[in-house]
This record gives sequence, structure tokens and C-alpha cells, in this order.
Amino acid sequence: MLQKGTIDLSLREMVPIFTKVFSSPFVLIGLIAYGIGALLWLVILSETELSYAYPIVSLSYIIVIFGSIILFHEDVSLLRWIGVILICIGVCVVARS
Repeated sequence: MLQKGTIDLSLREMVPIFTKVFSSPFVLIGLIAYGIGALLWLVILSETELSYAYPIVSLSYIIVIFGSIILFHEDVSLLRWIGVILICIGVCVVARS
């Protein structure tokens, strides 16, 4: 049953898909950014406690919202902005403790 969705796919059919995806500059930039982020995360963890550093990861939600507005011209609803404000409050509470 596990192979039901992939039983008709062969490696030969998947190679062009992977080639197309991984030759996209947007995908490559995203992978590079992800790798840099992982390295920075290791540096941060070597310098501070996990219980302090991990809540700050939630700031990525804020970065994504501003990025989606600037790069993709998305409309952000009032409810999402309220969520961003709550995240900021939470990060400030954790940072002060």
C-alpha cells in the first residue's frame, strides 16, 4: 500500500523533474540561504542557551511576512498583523527572562 502512489514512477521519469527544479536560480538561492541559516543557527547555539535562542526563531515568521509584502506584493490581513504583534511580544518576554 505504501508504494501505491509511486509504483508507476521510474527514476528515468524523475530525473528531468529534479534537473528542472535544481537548475532554477530561485531554488538554488533558497538552498544557499537555507544552508547559511543552518550554519548561523549552529553558531548561535554554540554561544547561547537553547531555551533562549529557540523562541527567537519565531522572528522568522515576521521576516517572511515582510518578505512576502516586499517581494511578492502580497496583502497581509489584520489578523496576521495581530499575530505578528503577539509573536513580537512573546519574543520580548522570553528575551527579558
